[in-house]
Amino acid sequence: MRRLLIVLTLIFLFCPLNGQSKIKSNNKPNVILILTDDQGYGDLGYHKNPDIKTPTLDAFASESIGLNNFYVSPVCSPTRASLLTGRYNIRTGVFDTFSGGSIMASSEITIAELLKDSGYRTGHFGKWHLGSNYPSRPQDQGFETSVWNTGGAIGNSGDPFNYYKKDSSYFNPVLWKNGKKYQSTGYCTDVWTDEAIQFIQDNRNAPFFMYLAYNAPHKPLQLPQAYYEQYKGKEINEEYYRNEGFYVHGMTEKDKEDARKVYGMVTNIDDNLNRLFKELKKHKLYDNTIIIFMTDNGPAQYRYTGGFKGKKSLVQEGGFMYPFISNFPRA
Repeated sequence: MRRLLIVLTLIFLFCPLNGQSKIKSNNKPNVILILTDDQGYGDLGYHKNPDIKTPTLDAFASESIGLNNFYVSPVCSPTRASLLTGRYNIRTGVFDTFSGGSIMASSEITIAELLKDSGYRTGHFGKWHLGSNYPSRPQDQGFETSVWNTGGAIGNSGDPFNYYKKDSSYFNPVLWKNGKKYQSTGYCTDVWTDEAIQFIQDNRNAPFFMYLAYNAPHKPLQLPQAYYEQYKGKEINEEYYRNEGFYVHGMTEKDKEDARKVYGMVTNIDDNLNRLFKELKKHKLYDNTIIIFMTDNGPAQYRYTGGFKGKKSLVQEGGFMYPFISNFPRA
């Protein structure tokens, strides 16, 4: 948790939060916070996973800084509450992911509210999972532009708009866009990125803060066929996983098939981040943008963990040891 406070403090140092700043607004760095869902520490090629393809994130990591001991919470809503407020999750009223435990108190002050008051344009695209109704929605917590799904994962019981689509809920999902129900078109990760790119285009002449919270690779493990084909039938190197610290138990055939799907979903995220980074470079914004990439908790299924015991929901390092990569300003 203290590391989150350090991260937020560094952002604030680079982004003066008073209206009297001597730094011209167009020189303030943009901030993009990228958070994926149920992507474990081991779900990156950069972390020595031999079976996954993440060239964009691997290249980004190689030119950035990383935190080797970055811990937050073993489930998602507490992580999100701490990340946005810089406070221990229990202080925000968030203690779990269901039964009212994922509703953040409306009195909490988020980084979006602080940066908005400092002249930043603010946008949230993706999973929220901190309250689906007023006064706990993204637009109630400092985000001027927001495109998001209710509940936790798209298609779960807290998302009645997509729940009955079952095995296709991640495709053409019904979302909420600036307070209105919105019928999107395409695969969910692609949709979030499309909206993020539009936000960059609309705000390229002003400092902006973007919270891009992909809901993948959270189950249901649905992905475009082209990405499944990249991993279909792939031999999972279980011996390597075990030798590198896969402590818990062996992988069943279902575990291996789930891993293939997760890897395809992560490769899709990687390709979408390539699109996002290209858009920043197109507008000459990349070198003046703080980009932070992290995940919300460990993997929900058994697979390569990068040498850490445990998985999501467990208070072992595999459950709350996270990848954290950031370039920080180049300018």
